[in-house]
Amino acid sequence: MLAQDLHTRLFILQPTPFCNLDCKYCYLPDRDNKAKISLEIVEASFEKLFSSNMVKDKVYIVWHCGEPLVAGLPFFKEAISILEAVAKKYGKENSYTNGVQTNGLLINERWCEFFKEKHFSVGVSIDGPEFIHDRHRTTKRGISTHQAVLKGWRLLQQYEVDTNIIGVLTNFSLDYANEIHDFFARLNVQLVGFNMDEVEGTNKISSFSPSDSSLERFKKFMSELYDLVESSKAFAVREFELAKNLILGTQDIEHGENRPFSIISVDHQGNFSTFAPELLTMKSDQYGDFIFGNILNDSFQSSFNTYKYQKISQSIEQGILLCKEFCDYFDMCRGGSASNKYFEQGKFQCDETTYCIFMKKAIIDVVLEKMEKSIANKL
Repeated sequence: MLAQDLHTRLFILQPTPFCNLDCKYCYLPDRDNKAKISLEIVEASFEKLFSSNMVKDKVYIVWHCGEPLVAGLPFFKEAISILEAVAKKYGKENSYTNGVQTNGLLINERWCEFFKEKHFSVGVSIDGPEFIHDRHRTTKRGISTHQAVLKGWRLLQQYEVDTNIIGVLTNFSLDYANEIHDFFARLNVQLVGFNMDEVEGTNKISSFSPSDSSLERFKKFMSELYDLVESSKAFAVREFELAKNLILGTQDIEHGENRPFSIISVDHQGNFSTFAPELLTMKSDQYGDFIFGNILNDSFQSSFNTYKYQKISQSIEQGILLCKEFCDYFDMCRGGSASNKYFEQGKFQCDETTYCIFMKKAIIDVVLEKMEKSIANKL
């Protein structure tokens, strides 16, 4: 496999594994580890990225996995200066955008000035109203975080930083479509994305199961939320927009988690992985881990022929073929999420997962039904 045959769209850097929250559904290990990525690793990461011939147009660089702002503003200023210098060296000044995913607690005026100056997109994790958010997103001492997060959000809005919100849905959330919609509608947010509390990494249990009432409740919630959003036009929902585009055939349906080096993740020690970002920091009885090299010593290309990479890549491809053979939704998914397959079923060579039943099939069903009704009403 040659680098020119690959296309890196997402590059994730872990400034630190540490997080100042203790979210009940978090999948990441080592959240008490206060280690920080070195500037040497930062520079090597961008050197390897921009010299690889895998950046074809725009690559989205995301600082994530832990609470990135814990690394501090001085670190980020130095890291972005390094990024700018390396990108210029390879003529890639216009070939990247920066983003950060944060819990919002540490945001202040200086962070906002920096994000605005450097054209960051800032994703803030908010699960909804306080009684929903604080049910799972508290400090390590169990203290509420909702008001502090909203303070940070309002500052970002004040400084006109490009923002979005990601909320995690649990079974508890499903009775509160109106409350969740109305809360986000008041925040002047353009885009809200929803994840579910999935079985992944260190999170061994989900509150959702296709074998109980939660699937029908999930569909009812999504149906109600869809109607509310269509009526208010207050914000867009990432999952609805994606489903619409897939149904209409206007969306690129390549699944980055199944394409080698479409996504590259680098941890604070310089270890790198590909496929699903969630695999990076995890251990495995079968594979040991999902690390394919270290940014200080290895090129991305050098990992292609390693036994571990070949074994994992082949297993993921076998899982895709199973999806293609047995799943009616394959043309709108292209093989599902590799990490969900592995963490739910202990292997990549499988097709249906709880994650895809809820976050893919159920949402596509809801959106398709809504679109068909809308067309019928216009006839």
